Amino acid sequence: MLGLVLGLAGSSSKPAHSPVVSFPARAVRKETWSPIATVGAPASLWGHLAVWTGTEMIVWGGNVQRGSGYEIVNTGALYDPASDTWRPMSDVGAPSVRSDATAVWTGTEMIVWGGFGLNEYQNSGVRYDPALDAWRPMATPEFLPGRVWHSAVWTGSHMIVWGGMGQRDQLLSDGGAYDPVNDSWTPLAQAPLGGRRSHAAVWTGGEMIIWGGVNVHAPDSFGLTGTGLRFDPKANAWTRIADVGRPAGAIAPKAVWTGSHMIVVSLLEGPVFGDLAGGFSASYEPAMDLWEALPRVVGFDNSCMWPVDLPVVWTGGSLVLFSNGSTRYEPARGEWFPLVKRGQPIATCFSQTVVWTGSQMIVWGPGPEYSGIWTPGR
Repeated sequence: MLGLVLGLAGSSSKPAHSPVVSFPARAVRKETWSPIATVGAPASLWGHLAVWTGTEMIVWGGNVQRGSGYEIVNTGALYDPASDTWRPMSDVGAPSVRSDATAVWTGTEMIVWGGFGLNEYQNSGVRYDPALDAWRPMATPEFLPGRVWHSAVWTGSHMIVWGGMGQRDQLLSDGGAYDPVNDSWTPLAQAPLGGRRSHAAVWTGGEMIIWGGVNVHAPDSFGLTGTGLRFDPKANAWTRIADVGRPAGAIAPKAVWTGSHMIVVSLLEGPVFGDLAGGFSASYEPAMDLWEALPRVVGFDNSCMWPVDLPVVWTGGSLVLFSNGSTRYEPARGEWFPLVKRGQPIATCFSQTVVWTGSQMIVWGPGPEYSGIWTPGR
């Protein structure tokens, strides 16, 4: 507009020119993978947990190799990506040994609950403060049996655990909400769709949504479900989500919350075992109770014959899936894009965890070749 105004107001013998405005060039950053230091790192092979504190990744528990066998542990370490260093965690007051536990980050503490211990499923938990490097006990919900392959979400004030598998392969449909301020548990209303394990769960800011998983567990088969539920903790009430347009079902699906939609993804779909030719993805919008099919997952290979624990993160603009040939989905563009392969860690298909730091994805597995840091390009 400046040039237009000057042109109208000035002499007609010389055209006016707009001033040249220079903007600083934005630095171009290439997408990269970089290694993680291993000095002081935990020895977990699988079944460990990982959470991001805002400055460090906590890795704890799981299974380690002992000779020709394996041992469940209750040790861990903290990784600082800024200095590429590990520091040990105190084991004083730590939970009993366990694998496949769940953990949430409250903003100041990691809460660990459930999992498989010494020949039994756990219904206990402990809280860890990384600033003090200290564990402290938490109340045990006597109304909840021990379990594994359950879900846990953090609401901002409570940890909600639900479902999973208990003793004698019982599929569970109960849950509880833990209040760390009062160190107390409240039972959840019984879910109306029966028990399940290995399902996906997200927190929307007002509700917990659970979807998919195994709802039939037998020695020779699994039943995979595509049904889902929404749980309102204020009303302590469940609502079934739409069946129209939903995926058929999946074992161990992964889900992220975008701020308005839940995106689910899996490389194994049902109703029984299904198809490894290409993983599915779908989006659920709770405001409209509406499912939308998304493009099939591309950019990975099928060398994982049992890819049931593929980790995912939400970066704020894309869902990143780590696998043999990692890939990311951008909802704004409606497409999958492969991650750069140079330096990419080897995928183990079932024993790696990922966290998103706000700018990088950290992959941690059972050795340096299975771990790394992904920095997106711009």
